[in-house]
Amino acid sequence: MTGPTVDRTAEHRAGVQAIECWLDRGGGGTAAELVDLIGHLEDLANVVTAAQLTAVRRLAEQQTIEDLAAGVPERDAGSTVGAQVGLARRQPPRRGVRDVHLAGVLADELPHTRRAMLEGTASGYQAELVVTHTACLSRADRARVDELVAPELGSLSPRQVVHRVKHHAYRLDPEAATRQAAMAHRERHVSVRPVPDTMARVAAHLPAAQAVAVWAALDREAKALRAAGDERTLGQLRADVLVGRVTGQLEAPAVPVEVQLVVPAGTLFGSTAALRALTSGDEPAVLSGYGPLPAPVARQMVHDTAACSLRRLLLDPESGTLVGRDPRRRLFSAGERDLLVARDRTCRTPYCDAPVREADHVVPFSEGGPTTLANAQGLCTQCNQTRNHPRWSARPLGPPTTTTPRTEPTARARLLALARQACVETTTPTGHRYTSQTPQFAAGPLRPGAPPG
Repeated sequence: MTGPTVDRTAEHRAGVQAIECWLDRGGGGTAAELVDLIGHLEDLANVVTAAQLTAVRRLAEQQTIEDLAAGVPERDAGSTVGAQVGLARRQPPRRGVRDVHLAGVLADELPHTRRAMLEGTASGYQAELVVTHTACLSRADRARVDELVAPELGSLSPRQVVHRVKHHAYRLDPEAATRQAAMAHRERHVSVRPVPDTMARVAAHLPAAQAVAVWAALDREAKALRAAGDERTLGQLRADVLVGRVTGQLEAPAVPVEVQLVVPAGTLFGSTAALRALTSGDEPAVLSGYGPLPAPVARQMVHDTAACSLRRLLLDPESGTLVGRDPRRRLFSAGERDLLVARDRTCRTPYCDAPVREADHVVPFSEGGPTTLANAQGLCTQCNQTRNHPRWSARPLGPPTTTTPRTEPTARARLLALARQACVETTTPTGHRYTSQTPQFAAGPLRPGAPPG
């Protein structure tokens, strides 16, 4: 990251060195002194969080004013602040948006909670709980809950904070709980996130009654299968029953999947040879909708899954970036999007790990940007909307081109020339610049003697 502000690198390094010297000297004294130190550092972290949120609030105010002065429509003024905060904190944009909201509510409606943070007795997480569970109250009632709860925050666990806030909220406005439940009901959703060891976590945010009903159905069927002699554990059975209920398949291995094999773009072999390469080599594979898979896991998946298709992803051996895919299907825009998702894996905005939802022109199409992989980046919905802000810009580090010199005789050479621009530079309204490198893949050569497909 670079920016137009004063360089604080030396001050930061000096602070880090002071801490390292303290640690090298043994850091602390008796066990009791170390416990006290840990507590003091926690208080300091709370103060730092409060100061950071104060800066977020001031940034939001300044950016809104500057956007309006620049002619940005009022509804869009300040709309990129969350993304800028996320970049500055090296966090996903959604975290930055939450910080902007939290900072605004603390400054405008919860001054006592904010003061508790500045005094070190309340954490940012506790403040978020107060904000969340007073959202359904009027401004006056919210202020009253803030006044009652803030002095206790230093002695309350997160669950106790929620209990206290709900207690006072209900006493002040008995209908608040109903409104809060209605608000929560509108936020029901299902999400999926990769977790280590080739697993993924599917989470459903549901009304309590529906969640209990889902669990009861899974548990009942799993226990029935177990009683009938199935040797899988109850946890495994619940998971397999869930897959079966949702996909319509009786067993998880019957669910259709696509495994993608990364190979050098110059390696021209068919599906039979691709399968042979997967089953005998160490080439990386990618599971559509998940990400990279170790070769042994991919081999097992191809072997076990009845409806598994295998597709080649073509790799530029010089840059390590994906440049094409197996042309077994016609390469329409949907196919290009598939390749973009496989190449970028998650949103290309730095620190954003959200799934790719949009294919974005780095150089906008309206400005002459070509619709090519070299001029494309995968973004999530939120980051794609941020890209449309008039004071937000991006460029490839090296101009994209749709033409190829006559000295490049092959289609493969033209493809590689278009896709070697790996880096995108994003400039925010404050002038800070962030770079995003296209994810790199490694692909080993085919084993000697492997015949073409």
